[in-house]
Amino acid sequence: MISPLAPGLTLLGMGTFVGVLAVWDRVADELRAAWTRYRDWAQAGLDWLLLPLRPSDLLLRHLLLIAGGWALGLFLSSESFGFALAFAGLVGPRIWMRHASDKRRKRLEEQLDVALQTIANNMLATQSLVDGFAAVAAHLEPPVSEEAAMVCKDIRVGARTEEALTNLAERCQSLHVDAVVTALCIGLRTGGDLGKVLKTIAGVVRETLRCEGLMAAKTAEGRMSAWVMGSMPVLFTLSMHWVSPQWLEPLWNDVVGHVIVVLAAVLTLVGMALVLRISKIDP
Repeated sequence: MISPLAPGLTLLGMGTFVGVLAVWDRVADELRAAWTRYRDWAQAGLDWLLLPLRPSDLLLRHLLLIAGGWALGLFLSSESFGFALAFAGLVGPRIWMRHASDKRRKRLEEQLDVALQTIANNMLATQSLVDGFAAVAAHLEPPVSEEAAMVCKDIRVGARTEEALTNLAERCQSLHVDAVVTALCIGLRTGGDLGKVLKTIAGVVRETLRCEGLMAAKTAEGRMSAWVMGSMPVLFTLSMHWVSPQWLEPLWNDVVGHVIVVLAAVLTLVGMALVLRISKIDP
């Protein structure tokens, strides 16, 4: 005997199937677009840091970190703690990638003065810009030696010197490197004295970095205030959880507590962002 619910369940199943087919193309397009954005971001970061990973490998580690944070939070405390750790796993790799990229870029900019002087002195003997970059790759420390080696490699595989320098600027994403590349490209096109141009650029870069260091020292107090302000709620919560866990239970086990936690986190992040923005001097 056929159940009276069978026609309704059949219609519901068919409606669900048709609905999935109707939105599947759009969902698939959104997923492909999201993957493309993630792949471009990951590839740029991995290439800049010279890490032997593919974007798919980084995505797998990213997903495992999110799942691991969620599982660890559920095991140690509650769903709210699991959500917090999963969110940390979501944004953690991006924060690490940005920090590592900025650190390598800053180190490269600090080496620019010595690198430009080395290239200029080498050109006095060989009159070859490529030999100058090869000397930097052979005698200086990373990361400037690694970037110089990549410039030489691009030229050896058939790229024009201007193309190799443009690739260098695209990889570095630095105003100082852009200035050096622009000056060298103009010198190559006009036939100027590249040795003199390099020495002049080295002086400009050296003075610019000195001024930036001075400004960073003047604004360090504001940046430190932002990080102290952002870390105090976290440290207070961890301390209270260690001393008296039951005192914080309403925050993790009640809807109102969840709202309070989210609101406090948002306000703290907004305050940190404002303080950091005020303390930042635009180039």
